[in-house]
Amino acid sequence: MANDRLARNIRRLAVLALLGVALTAQAQQGERWPGYGEWEQARFAAFSPLVRSVLARDEDEAIRLIEADARLDEMVSEHEIRRLAAPRVKIAYVGGEPPADYPLVVLAAVANLPRVVAAIGQRSPERFAATDPRGNTALAWAARSGHLEVTRILLATGLDPLRRDDDGYTPLSLAVRRKEAKVVGLLVAAIPRERYAQLAVAEQVWIAAYSADSATLRALLEAGVPPDYIAPQGNSALISAVDDANLERVELLLKHGATVDDHRYRGRSIFEIARANQSMDNPDAAKILRLIEGAQRSASGWKKSAEVERVESLLKMISGK
Repeated sequence: MANDRLARNIRRLAVLALLGVALTAQAQQGERWPGYGEWEQARFAAFSPLVRSVLARDEDEAIRLIEADARLDEMVSEHEIRRLAAPRVKIAYVGGEPPADYPLVVLAAVANLPRVVAAIGQRSPERFAATDPRGNTALAWAARSGHLEVTRILLATGLDPLRRDDDGYTPLSLAVRRKEAKVVGLLVAAIPRERYAQLAVAEQVWIAAYSADSATLRALLEAGVPPDYIAPQGNSALISAVDDANLERVELLLKHGATVDDHRYRGRSIFEIARANQSMDNPDAAKILRLIEGAQRSASGWKKSAEVERVESLLKMISGK
């Protein structure tokens, strides 16, 4: 396999080298250098027909090639992945051509080709477990891209929505950070409820609230994820909603069982935060205060850890505050 990959890379480099010779000749004759699009075309021509069909999002042709026993061990570079994920962004790499180390199934997931992803799995189910250089599966890429049907297909193969990549992110956390509420709903539904109390799930409620993402917050709460996670700095989903004076999110959290904890966040309790909002002419501030005053109380006993205290002290020293 390593020899085959080396041969493919040599062929690609040869195409690019020939293009470079031709361009140098043109430049010496006083003709222009090619634009970015022409460089992209040269890269495209160096790939196999199967990879080219996926890059072109030609689902029927890709499936025809897969059914005709095209090789499924094709690899592409980060450039192709990111160009599909963000087509209007020009990407430059320092140090030459990026390595071809992203699996074909990841490329198909990013391209949002569910039938191609399914066809790859039908021929070679083990391909679904392949990861990119940072440890992301095709599920992580589909989740962060908001591709519902691809996500549904990959979840059906048993891929774990809570599998961490090398940076500590999971498909679920990537979808939450990208505010892909519908995908979040699919991912949470595939997680056994006994795992909802784990940090990887529970903290997503706070992250969605902190990001002012009501749709994702609703998807998590309606799936049954507990609402009372307290972040290391003392914040919670309910505190974030009150701090934003957002009546919709406050009501949503209380409806799904959020409780009022009297610990202090940045030197203030949740009631002090709510009262401060009343002086800012927010029409919902008074109602929010009444809601949390009448809400169920809890006593978590939460205290800021010594590690967080040290980090915050260091940040204050750096900022000079």
